[in-house]
Amino acid sequence: MLEAAVGHAGGEHAREAGREAARIARDSLAKKNLSAHFYFVFASSLFDQQELLSGVTEIFPGLPMGGASTAGEIAHSGPLAQHSVVVVACHAPETHVSFANEAHLAKDAAGAGARAAQSALAPLSGTRADLLFMFADGLTANGSSVLRGIQRAAGTDTPIVGGSAGDDGAYQKTMQYCNGTVHSDSVTVGALAGGFSFSVGVRHGWMPVGLSKTITKSEGNILHEIDGKPAIELYKDYLGDDIEDLLVNKTLAEVALPYPLGLTLPGSDELLLRAPFYVDEKGSITCGGEVPEGAQVRLMLGSKEEAIAAARRAARAARENLAGTPKLILIFNCHVRDKLYAHGDHARREIQAVHEVFGEEVPLAGFYTYAEQAPVAGISSAHMEGGCTSELHNETIVIVALAD
Repeated sequence: MLEAAVGHAGGEHAREAGREAARIARDSLAKKNLSAHFYFVFASSLFDQQELLSGVTEIFPGLPMGGASTAGEIAHSGPLAQHSVVVVACHAPETHVSFANEAHLAKDAAGAGARAAQSALAPLSGTRADLLFMFADGLTANGSSVLRGIQRAAGTDTPIVGGSAGDDGAYQKTMQYCNGTVHSDSVTVGALAGGFSFSVGVRHGWMPVGLSKTITKSEGNILHEIDGKPAIELYKDYLGDDIEDLLVNKTLAEVALPYPLGLTLPGSDELLLRAPFYVDEKGSITCGGEVPEGAQVRLMLGSKEEAIAAARRAARAARENLAGTPKLILIFNCHVRDKLYAHGDHARREIQAVHEVFGEEVPLAGFYTYAEQAPVAGISSAHMEGGCTSELHNETIVIVALAD
C-alpha cells in the first residue's frame, strides 16, 4: 500500500515554514487514518537550511528523509511564486526505505557516489532495491561521475532517478538533505524496495539547429574543442561575436543556457542535452555533464510550446507504462525550462499538462534542478528486461510516477 500527501509553505521564518509544510502533509494523510513512513523535502536555498529542517523534523521525528535545495519549488498547484518549502510525506508500510549521504564530491565524485549507495542499500539486508533516488551537488563535481559511482554500487538492475540541488540560480552553493541534516558538496541516495511499482518518463523537446559536429577534445565535463576549434566558437557562430562582451559581466550559463548542446546517444529518439555553465580564457566550456570525445554534437534551440509538449509526452509515457493506480508524481525539472517560461503562465501549463495525463487527484510535487538523472528513454518496473543504465540530463523534465 502506498499513499502520499504534499504540503508547502513560505514566509520569512525558516523553522515555521518547514513546520507548516510538514504539518499540512501530515494532516492530509491523517484524514485517511494514515501516517508517514518517509518523506522528501525540496526548499529554497534562501532559507536558513538547518532551521528549516528542524521545523520539518518536529512534525516527522526520526523518519527517513532526503531532498535538496532548489532553483524553484513545484507543489501540487504548480510552480510556486515565492521561495518556499515543499514536503512530500509517504505512507508505505510494505516498502523498505533507507537514505544515506556522502560528502567530498569535489575530491572523489564517483567514490562518494558509490559509498552513498552502499550505505543506503546496506539496511535493506540483502533485498535488492527497486528504485534509487539521488540528490547531488551539481556545482562542485562532475555529476556524471557521481551517477556512475552510484550505478556501479547498485548495479544496472536498479534505475536511478533524481535531481541535482540548486541555489535559486546563484550558482554558488547548494545543499543536500539526509535524515534531518544539511550537507553540501555531497550526494544523498535513497533506496526503496518492495511495496510499490513505478514508471519514469523523460523528454526535453529542444530542437537541433545547424550541422552535426564532432567533439575533438574533452575531459570529463570540460569541452575543449569542437571540430578542432575552441568550443566557444560554436556559440559565436550562432550568437555572434558580441557574446564576448556579454560574458564580461555574466557567466556563460546566463547567456547560453537556452541553447544547450545535444549529444547523439543510442537508445533515445532525442539528443542528450548538455548545459553550458562556464567558459575559460581558452574557450573551453564547463558543461553540466560529461561530453565524450568523438561524440557528435549539435546546438539546440528551445521553444515554450515544444517544451510543454515534451512534458506531456513524458507524462504519457510514464502513465502508459505504470502498473497500478498512480499515488504520487515526482517531477525533476531543469530550471532552464522555468527560465524559458519566465516563471509565468507557460510554467503552470507545463505542470497542468502532467495533471491532465494523471488526473488532478494524484499528489504531485518536485523542484527545478541543476541537472536531472534518469534512464535515457525512461523505464518502468513492469518493463525491466535487460536492466537499465541511468544518465545525467540537462534542460530535461523527468517524471517519476509511483503506484501501489
